[in-house]
Amino acid sequence: MTQYEFIEQLEQALQNDLGSAASRNHLEYYKRYIQDEIRTGKSEQAVLDALGDPWAIARTIIQTQDTQEDYFAVHPGESTHYENRQVKVRRLAFDTWWKRLLLVLGIIAIVVLVFIVVTGLISALAPILIPLIIVMIVLRWIGRRRT
Repeated sequence: MTQYEFIEQLEQALQNDLGSAASRNHLEYYKRYIQDEIRTGKSEQAVLDALGDPWAIARTIIQTQDTQEDYFAVHPGESTHYENRQVKVRRLAFDTWWKRLLLVLGIIAIVVLVFIVVTGLISALAPILIPLIIVMIVLRWIGRRRT
């Protein structure tokens, strides 16, 4: 099988279950992948053997498309050095009143926790530090009086 036959079979397998844009994205991805691997010195047949059956790849893409739109199927042996890989970014939006309330309560909880830790440290170290500071002040005062 040649790379053109591979891409053609992959296209046939994808065309019924994916939209044309998503199908085109996946086809371009695999075309680039095959070309990049050939440029690194691998033979076309070795690259295609490593990828496996285009129908199995299409089945994986279609199955993952339902749960993760806009992600590319990744072959287990594939390297991760491609910069043009599309990634779907999800942001935590505070668009409802209860999400904003949770954010405010979380910030208040963190401030209270920091306050508790700092006051706990101060109260734990005070019995040691206060006498130490007093002794240092007295020693300095005595040292100045002698000179």
